[in-house]
Amino acid sequence: MDGTLLAVIISVSLLILMLLTLPFIAKAIIKAKLHKIENYDGVVDDIKLNIFSSNFTLIGLDFSLRPQAKDQTITEIHIPCIYGSYNLGSLLRKKMEIRITLSAPTLIIQDNSSSDATEVSSNSGEINIHDHLVNFIPFKINIEIENGTVRYQKTSIPFDISLNNITVSIAEFSNYANQSEPCEIKASAFLDQGTIALACKLHPMEFKLSCHAIFEVKTIDLTAFNQAIKKYGKLDLNSGQMDLFGQLSVHDNLIHGHINPVLYNLDFISVQDKTDTLMNKVWERIVAGGVHLLLNKRDGKLATTVPIDGDLDDPAFNVKAAISGLFRNAFVKALTPTWDDVFIETPLSRGVRKVAGKILNTFSRNNKNLRNEVSE
Repeated sequence: MDGTLLAVIISVSLLILMLLTLPFIAKAIIKAKLHKIENYDGVVDDIKLNIFSSNFTLIGLDFSLRPQAKDQTITEIHIPCIYGSYNLGSLLRKKMEIRITLSAPTLIIQDNSSSDATEVSSNSGEINIHDHLVNFIPFKINIEIENGTVRYQKTSIPFDISLNNITVSIAEFSNYANQSEPCEIKASAFLDQGTIALACKLHPMEFKLSCHAIFEVKTIDLTAFNQAIKKYGKLDLNSGQMDLFGQLSVHDNLIHGHINPVLYNLDFISVQDKTDTLMNKVWERIVAGGVHLLLNKRDGKLATTVPIDGDLDDPAFNVKAAISGLFRNAFVKALTPTWDDVFIETPLSRGVRKVAGKILNTFSRNNKNLRNEVSE
């Protein structure tokens, strides 16, 4: 009897000791993993584990990526609290089923590159998630992000913009072999007074990337992008708003879709900016006149369609460069209608229209050939 009681006391003592030391062990492991990542530095203030209720809490997670080169991108992440729960029965069956909630995370991206050129790298084979997921133990994860913030800074323009009150829901992200239902991703955010929303269905266990996404951007103040519009469109915006709608599908690594920017309340002539050259002011007035002719007569809006097509298996295809070029093209194409479209909308005769079109197109090319700059 005494031996049995002693064994029980020892077992309980070891269990209590394990519960007391486990958070410190987990904290040390996470810290060691963060320090092993090249150019990364990270800390975790505290970890709380509750084995009986199958939940955990990480408090004060901070880490940053600071490349040695001065002209590289600096990334910083701060997450005040990460709350998670897990299914203990699944863990005993060597499966991981987890729910994670990130509270008020902040992501800061500081782009210090001297130019907007994006290096085009070659793809090493097919782009898919399947090959990465099959190497993990079977898992199913649900993630919620509440009240997040993303801030992007481009030092060379300069350009500084923030997305606030970000909410993200990732449901049923799993590598189960028999997973037939897609992973559903929903996200929303505020950009000043404007709103952004995204809905996506992803099949992570397909051998080739397969997903479908729709997104919308409403009531975005274009003057927040004025520095970028000056650089890529050679224009000054005194006022203007944008709605943007689009959809994107990927099947067998083939991309197909479109985006539709809709612009309204446009005023190109910024009387406050006295630093513009004479040529830039003339260019702004020509574009403003062209936009005025193309505005929808019913609601005063200007809309265009930008197609999205590509092959992820193409070695020359670069995702980052494609996304950057796509949105740049959407902005500039919507803001600078073609001269043929402008003059078709007027009662000018064919001969006058032809001569005027040549003059204006020549002026456009002399102003650093806007469309070629966009395509680059």
